[in-house]
Amino acid sequence: MIKEISIKKIATYDSTGVVFSGLKKINFFYGSNGSGKTSLSNAMKNIENFPDCNIDWASQPLKTLVYNQKFVEENFHQDSHIKGIFTLGKESTEIKNEIAEKKRLVDKLDEEIRRLRTNLSNKEEEYNANENEFIEDCWELKRKYDNEFLQAFSGVRNNKMNFMNKCKQSHSLENKLCDLEDLRARSNKLFNGSLVKIQTLQSIKNDELNVACSSRIFQKQIVGKQEVDIAALISRLAISDWVKRGYDHIHKSEGKCPFCQQSLPDGFLNKLEEYFNETYENEMKELANCVKLYMESYDNLETSIQDLMEKEVPYIDKERINQQLEIIRSKNEINLELIEQKQKEPSKKIALVPVDEFVKIINLEIERVNQEILGHNRLVDNRAHEEQLLKDQIWRFIANENLHNHEKYVRKEFNLNFESTVH
Repeated sequence: MIKEISIKKIATYDSTGVVFSGLKKINFFYGSNGSGKTSLSNAMKNIENFPDCNIDWASQPLKTLVYNQKFVEENFHQDSHIKGIFTLGKESTEIKNEIAEKKRLVDKLDEEIRRLRTNLSNKEEEYNANENEFIEDCWELKRKYDNEFLQAFSGVRNNKMNFMNKCKQSHSLENKLCDLEDLRARSNKLFNGSLVKIQTLQSIKNDELNVACSSRIFQKQIVGKQEVDIAALISRLAISDWVKRGYDHIHKSEGKCPFCQQSLPDGFLNKLEEYFNETYENEMKELANCVKLYMESYDNLETSIQDLMEKEVPYIDKERINQQLEIIRSKNEINLELIEQKQKEPSKKIALVPVDEFVKIINLEIERVNQEILGHNRLVDNRAHEEQLLKDQIWRFIANENLHNHEKYVRKEFNLNFESTVH
């Protein structure tokens, strides 16, 4: 039994507290509401929870049972759905309360699941709508370029989803971005044409014609010997060429002037022969040789250009070359007139018109064509590699064409993912 109870610092009991002593086997405590009866019973039930309170037992402590309002709350549970039915026992009440709490949690989780399922369904619809829109955007590109890039689209041409996935993958390609015309030309060559090597073109040679045009004889005054006494008169009157024409006929004029038919002075023919001496004749021969060289080298030049235009090379701009040939021909007409003047009047200086700049334009065109030919020949030598490279570059082009649609698709997908994460 309990001999004495000391209680303080709990509820209505201050730090001084109260000591209940002289207790018997059965004791009654009574008092008004708030006087400390319930606090006393709570302390007796769990004295270890109140360090400032103490129970002095006559022998070994006994199990303490307390029946108060708290005991009722802990041990009697009435189901709210069935009036008049109670569950007795603290453990049962706690279990019942836990079950009720778990049920409320289950109901809450069920509601959250329903909400999430609805949200997921909406998001799936938005995902599908976004993907379907992108699929159609990609398929539109397939229809646009299908005929031109048939081989590059092989394997994905008959399935919208596969084509869309290929478009997605192509955005990670780092190949050189080529223009459409280049891709068309190479695709036609690699996939549609018969690939055979093409011989490169030879540049047009113009060295001999340059030598002929720059010959010093065209710039030289071809006149007779200046030491002859008639040379001064001929030079002063600038009639060397006129006198030469007369000299050429004088042997047939029976001692008379071919022009005025007057008798020639004694020794005049000898003076003319001395004037038009061997040096004069040698220079006239040099002029004739240079004219011949010009004629032959020009004919070779024109023949080379014409042969070039007759070649069946797919890359050559024959119109451009023909334009230069026509200019060269017009310059040759001018040169022929100048040469004719020089031959009639050897004392005159002439400057032939060079055609270097026009031949250079033709040779630049030949260089460009040869670059195309070398590229073509590389395709022939490395066809498998070049085909794969071309396919990758075609898909790189498609990805660039599809860039706006892809960015729109990715942006929508990101926003949907972000909204799903936030919710």
